[in-house]
Amino acid sequence: MVGQISGWQWGENCPTVSEDSDVETAATDEAVAADEAAVADAKALEGSWILNLDDAQISMVIYQSGSLLFGAANSEATNPWNGVVSGSADEGEVELEILSIRGGVLVSTLIRGIATEGTLTGSFVQSDSEGKVNEGNVMGFLTSPDTSGYEPANVPEETTSTVSPAAQAPEVQTAATTPAEETTNESGRRVPVDVTAYSERYIAPGAGAPMPL
Repeated sequence: MVGQISGWQWGENCPTVSEDSDVETAATDEAVAADEAAVADAKALEGSWILNLDDAQISMVIYQSGSLLFGAANSEATNPWNGVVSGSADEGEVELEILSIRGGVLVSTLIRGIATEGTLTGSFVQSDSEGKVNEGNVMGFLTSPDTSGYEPANVPEETTSTVSPAAQAPEVQTAATTPAEETTNESGRRVPVDVTAYSERYIAPGAGAPMPL
């Protein structure tokens, strides 16, 4: 039996109320799954990484906020160092810059690559404040999505040599700087000093022995 109410036909082929609710539930589940996948993709690069740059190895921690990447990096090589990381990610393409100070020299390492399923492959260009440039290939691995396990390198503090003040030269007293000896008479009055008695003590700069009087 088929009826018509206000221009709407209903009958055996019309969807029931239960069918409508099932469709709405399925759509909701798909939306939730899509949101979860989007969140997972947004945090795909966050975690602890190991980067191999030719013959060098770098430990790195990455935090991610949307397409922005930031964190820290270090190396426990012969001359250990710590650095900061910044960059961005766009549909699997990653750009990173690591800034560090190594032995008093500022070093910039630019990395460009593709990140897929916890791996990073690409190339790097490294330059420093002394004008040196190095480039090569980079391979990275996400060791853990947990960022709390990252530890900076133990970099010894640079020792600064202190220059001790020069020893003070002993004061040389001459007749000009030596005070004249004073004498007093029985009444306590000062007796004038005979300056000729000190003439033999004074040697003028550049002069030889005093002439005998």
